[in-house]
Amino acid sequence: MKFWIKLICFSFCILFVGDAFGLTRRYRLSLRDDPSTTMTIGWEQNGGSLPVLYFGTQDYGQNWTSYPNSQIEDRQVNAKGMDNRFVRLTGLTPNTIYYFVIKDSDGTSPRFWFKTTAMGNATPLSIIAGGDSRAYLDNSPRQNANKMVAKLRPDFVLFGGDYTWLGLALEWSDWMDDWQMTISSDGRMYPAVWERGNHEANPGVVYDLFDVPSADEYFSIPVGGTFLNIYTLNTEVSVAGNQSTWLESELQNNSDNFDWNIAQYHRTTRPHTTDKTNEDIQYDYWAHLFHDYGVQLIIESDAHDVKTTWPVKPSTGPNSDDGFEIDTLFGSVYIGEGCWGAPLRTNDWNRAWTRNSGSFNSFHWIKISKDTIEVRTIATDNVASVDEVNDVDRFTPPAGIEIWNPSNGNVVYIKNQRHIERPDVAVTYPFHLQYFTQPQAVTITADAFDNNGSVQNVKFFVNDVQIGQDNTFPYNLNWTIPGNGEYVITAWAIDNEGWHNISDDVKIFTGEIDITAQLAANDDDVEETKDNGDMDLTSSDLELCIEEWVWPIPNEDQWVGLRYSDLQIPQNAYIANAYIQFTSNENQTGTAAIKVYGENIDNASTFGGTNYNVSFRTRTNASVNWNPPSWNTDAAGAAEQTPNITSIVQEIVDRPGWESGNAMAFIFDGSGTRSAYSRDDDVSRSATLHITFQYDTPNSLTEDHPFEKEFLIFPNPSSDMLHINIKTAKETNLEIYSVSGQLINSRKLYQTENAINTDDLGVGKGIYLLHLYRNKKRFIHQIVIQ
Repeated sequence: MKFWIKLICFSFCILFVGDAFGLTRRYRLSLRDDPSTTMTIGWEQNGGSLPVLYFGTQDYGQNWTSYPNSQIEDRQVNAKGMDNRFVRLTGLTPNTIYYFVIKDSDGTSPRFWFKTTAMGNATPLSIIAGGDSRAYLDNSPRQNANKMVAKLRPDFVLFGGDYTWLGLALEWSDWMDDWQMTISSDGRMYPAVWERGNHEANPGVVYDLFDVPSADEYFSIPVGGTFLNIYTLNTEVSVAGNQSTWLESELQNNSDNFDWNIAQYHRTTRPHTTDKTNEDIQYDYWAHLFHDYGVQLIIESDAHDVKTTWPVKPSTGPNSDDGFEIDTLFGSVYIGEGCWGAPLRTNDWNRAWTRNSGSFNSFHWIKISKDTIEVRTIATDNVASVDEVNDVDRFTPPAGIEIWNPSNGNVVYIKNQRHIERPDVAVTYPFHLQYFTQPQAVTITADAFDNNGSVQNVKFFVNDVQIGQDNTFPYNLNWTIPGNGEYVITAWAIDNEGWHNISDDVKIFTGEIDITAQLAANDDDVEETKDNGDMDLTSSDLELCIEEWVWPIPNEDQWVGLRYSDLQIPQNAYIANAYIQFTSNENQTGTAAIKVYGENIDNASTFGGTNYNVSFRTRTNASVNWNPPSWNTDAAGAAEQTPNITSIVQEIVDRPGWESGNAMAFIFDGSGTRSAYSRDDDVSRSATLHITFQYDTPNSLTEDHPFEKEFLIFPNPSSDMLHINIKTAKETNLEIYSVSGQLINSRKLYQTENAINTDDLGVGKGIYLLHLYRNKKRFIHQIVIQ
């Protein structure tokens, strides 16, 4: 109702007042080219005539006659009920403040100013990235985000589209009025790189309102000469064809010339909410180009939730999830997904490569230095309590700011491979996922080198506690495994300039390992009605396996599904014990006969709302019968515990595609009723999975050091061809692992001399572990690809 009242009032004012307002208003800055030397100034001409922009590097307030430079408009276009004017300034001095006013026949605008960015990579950039500011009735969320821009004082904004809901002139007027809140209290304005979203239904709207460089609304903009190149794409026109041809040509010709390459577009290729669908055509035409040409950061919008990913590359291999897999050395980081005030959606679609996800009004605050990108996600609703950043100290978070601090940390770091000042370090022994049958003494070894100096020392950590250091090559430390369990080993390398780097985690197991897994999301415990397949993802309790209703409503037979994610159980682990512990939420004494299955799949997907989402899943051959005794309210003891489900878990982890970190689902069928707490009702009392396992493959195969003499591997480091000579011409298995334990490639060798192109191994630059084994003998050798 408020929207239509606004529309009527606006029309009334236009009818009777006309152009009586005069002067200029609704100012905005846009980037068409390098912000070190250019700037585009736009405004609405609301009356008056013959506007002229006066500007200079000295502040003369509104005294337009004192400014040494002037320029008339370069473009005029009527769009969305506004007379839009644009002045395109060129030939500006880098890293310089420019003050300006707009003078027309009716008066002079307020005095504003902007600052050009520095030329080169010596000065870091401050960027705000976000999108989806469309509002319905309540504009306050986007107004808060706009005000936060004014307080963080960035070099520029990357705005991800979906400005308004319906694209009406009234909405755009409101939007432009709200955008004035991005202007700081001292009159500083911030330019933006504007992109088109799906709510900009008519092509050309972004071009007409912001004077972007191309009427096609896809383009690239350099920053600081060759410091940064920004590729802005248009998801609302054909992704294939001209746009992808242009993108590939741009990347081929320019990506190697820039320190950093960033892409931004509206629709999310792999959204993190099930309210949206995958954009497979973007994946097919863009994702591979981003990886092949080293686009380090991709910014998406549209989904109205928050996500950051680990560095990833497109892949459909055994380590992939929904088309991507983690690539810590050469992967691209994807962030998003648009929370600048639009209605929020639930982040219920994480992948194995998701770093973290959330759902709150926010945007990303990005610092780009020569050697590192830092991404922080800023909650925007508390803007009233946030201080303003000082221009002299732009990167210290101001008092009161709320920086998202999820499980994997509040800063996403992306290292620039061209300007690596940090040393490289990797733990070379023990091996990732290695199993020791009992506590024992081991020698931890690490390799470290520095491209632009020397390594001063390597510090060794177990479970984040330092256990010692070594100051000389080869770097090693004797350590005694204290007891059964799992341990995470890391190494820190410190170079002669004080820079440090941390190795990837190496996880080892000793003896029997006990893990307890909890349901990670509310839709990880669900019910499905048998007669029609209806799904209930938000039940306040779990009825195993008959839903009881008050007469005359008949009881309903149902399936129950549970899903546990991120289970750190290696493939082929020996499962010693497994069970699921429920907590009862009712007194129940009737008989019940329940059968428990597992889902016979490598990595169980999240339960969805489509019908039959439990019963349609393929069940394991193994099953367990459960005849639970009486349950008492709030009890969580033996009666509420399933029998041993080892056979089910063993069948799943023995699958060829099972990997540590995958998800496992269980399916319940039967008669009678046992009512348990669901995650929706009480997270702390929801069903937990308990597993005890041992692990003895593959890294626990006998290591026979004389076996090393069978092989000659050269050159190391290698750039193109890797030679593996075998003393005895016997069939030998070759596997290439990343230092984090991911299998990259495998093959069999039959010849005494083997020359292998490193491209055929699917490896890029970095450190890898080469495994050669036969007849229970294994030789593991570190190689470096340059």
